[in-house]
Amino acid sequence: MRQHAVNYKRVRKDVARRMFENDELFLIVACNVRENHFEKGWYHGVIIKEKEYKDLRYDNDKMTFDNMVNNFEDCNCQDRETGLYAAFYIKKKSKGE
Repeated sequence: MRQHAVNYKRVRKDVARRMFENDELFLIVACNVRENHFEKGWYHGVIIKEKEYKDLRYDNDKMTFDNMVNNFEDCNCQDRETGLYAAFYIKKKSKGE
């Protein structure tokens, strides 16, 4: 069986929160979606960077990590196939980085 190289690592919510506050990139997807699904383009997660995300919202001062996660889960985590809660991923660093 052929194995795909997975370039993402799942991280806990507190790590994603810290990355959101430090304006670092991470990916949010529904919990049952596996790495090879969004890596190959079968499922599109949302790449979050705080400043860019806040620019898309009307209430910039009120946008928090928890609000962002709640908004994502309300729209994207509605069934058992993709999952009922959000999961967070970061891109793995290659050995040269």
